[in-house]
Amino acid sequence: MNDLDPILAYLREHAGRYGVADLREQLLWSGYDRAAVDRAVQAFRAENPPGLWELVWKKALRVLGVNACLVGAGAALAFAPGTSDDVEVGIALTLLAVLCGELLGGLALFFFSRKRRALALALLAGFFSSIALGALLLGSLIYSDR
Repeated sequence: MNDLDPILAYLREHAGRYGVADLREQLLWSGYDRAAVDRAVQAFRAENPPGLWELVWKKALRVLGVNACLVGAGAALAFAPGTSDDVEVGIALTLLAVLCGELLGGLALFFFSRKRRALALALLAGFFSSIALGALLLGSLIYSDR
């Protein structure tokens, strides 16, 4: 019996519910040898490469969340009493610059960095999701004024 078998069995059993990094920490906390755990995690990842959800969509949701927070903060500043038109334009341009940075950064990483392709796709997915949500919000604001 291999010394990695119980560790691999534990990873196989619980990887569907918990992240591999969390399981690794739990194994180390339980007293398993660090080198054996790392070898088992490496073997487990070779058997089960991370899927699209883990590689791209978790990061894309983080990008979308950051964009939503920036828009929320910008809207709070823009609609505060006494805010001048120059400040509103500055906020809008800043948000536009962030979106353009995501688009250009995603395209640059996609075409020029093979190792960062998942991050590139996450940036692009976050950019397009933000554009789609912004269009829906803008459409609902325009429709509600009728």
